[in-house]
Amino acid sequence: MLDGIQPSCDFPDFDHDRLEVTDCVALVNTYVSPEWTALMAGKTQAEINAKKAAINGHLDQTACHGWNNLFGFNAKPGNYTPT
Repeated sequence: MLDGIQPSCDFPDFDHDRLEVTDCVALVNTYVSPEWTALMAGKTQAEINAKKAAINGHLDQTACHGWNNLFGFNAKPGNYTPT
């Protein structure tokens, strides 16, 4: 016991993190698909980044790449490798 509580998990929000990683892996793989590339044709990189950030629900477009690199299925932490 620690100050009257009984911690059973290192962090209380495991399900949220797991769901976010799963969503981000799917989004990152979508962003390298031919369909996404065709949809973004004619847009500047800043416009594409703003769209990705809005879709991801983060402040910028790099957050989902970070989740994917750390916990995704590419088995190469720190290196993005399209599947």
